[in-house]
Amino acid sequence: MLRALNRFVRRLPSLLKLMVTVFIAIMATGAFVAKVLDRLGVRGCAPNLEPITWHYWLVLVVGLWMFRCLVRDILWPKLRVEEWTPVHQGDGAIAAQTRAKMRYAYLTTHPSYILVDVLAVLGPAVLMVMAWNEPCHANHQVLMLRSAVALWLPLPLLRLLSWFVLKRGKAALFQHLAENASEEKKSALEWRICWQPVLNLWGLYLAIASLVIGIIAYEQRQEEKNTPLLDTAQFSAAISDPASFGEKRLRVHGTVASGVKEFRGNVRGTGVAMHTDAGPVLVFATGLMSDEFVAMVQESSATGQPARFVANVMPDILPEDARNFGWNAGAFAGDGDFANAPVWLRFVKR
Repeated sequence: MLRALNRFVRRLPSLLKLMVTVFIAIMATGAFVAKVLDRLGVRGCAPNLEPITWHYWLVLVVGLWMFRCLVRDILWPKLRVEEWTPVHQGDGAIAAQTRAKMRYAYLTTHPSYILVDVLAVLGPAVLMVMAWNEPCHANHQVLMLRSAVALWLPLPLLRLLSWFVLKRGKAALFQHLAENASEEKKSALEWRICWQPVLNLWGLYLAIASLVIGIIAYEQRQEEKNTPLLDTAQFSAAISDPASFGEKRLRVHGTVASGVKEFRGNVRGTGVAMHTDAGPVLVFATGLMSDEFVAMVQESSATGQPARFVANVMPDILPEDARNFGWNAGAFAGDGDFANAPVWLRFVKR
């Protein structure tokens, strides 16, 4: 176990360097590609005719240089002997162990490194899915994420091509073994240098991700326990003195009583009328929350189940809200006179 941990720790800098290189390559090049596409006008958005400044040309150069390094290491693989120096810190002092440098063999490409590539693209891919239907004001960000994922796709194929078709990696990996070395020795070397550190890196990643998700889930449960439900007492308080709620959040269970109203201010705003057990309410959502809000309303309408969400009490529609999001309670006048609903809520999250 200790020997495996030692091998993993030794190769960790090279794996992290590879992951960072892939990330910078796809994001930097993707930023330039997104700028070009944004100027052309895609996704049904109007062309953004802002000039391509020198910043974008700079990130393009950085991205292409990173891609050059990746392609070189993939198509012309080498077994490198690298080293790094452990640094110890304590009592305000930092000591570098110059006599205890850690040396290790590192192959520049291997099919297992596809898993490292996946770690590099995981964040952009998740954000791309989340931002798929973002409005045109976020067009550049959406295009950058899509471009980054598209630029990443050839890398795994290139690794497989180099290893299985061109067969360039195996010669570099086994160059220090005897010519008559058994397949068992070759497999053991490949496992020790390539597969084991990569799988250990994934194990470390999953452990950290599980810990973070567990902490977030625990905090959400605690927040739900500490967030009161909009009941009759809270409803009466919201009518008599809505300003007293401040930033206090309420859990709301309501059934949809109107279609979604689309408002247009500086950015998108939405609203819907709802029936709750405590009474009628109007619920408004800001531009950034509108997609999640509309999805919740549509799901509730389709299933017939109450919508469950967290919201703030709004004493009134402030002038800046009307200007920014276009909110207008009068839009609900035809929906059972919900324009006179006594409680207005601002959607926070599901």
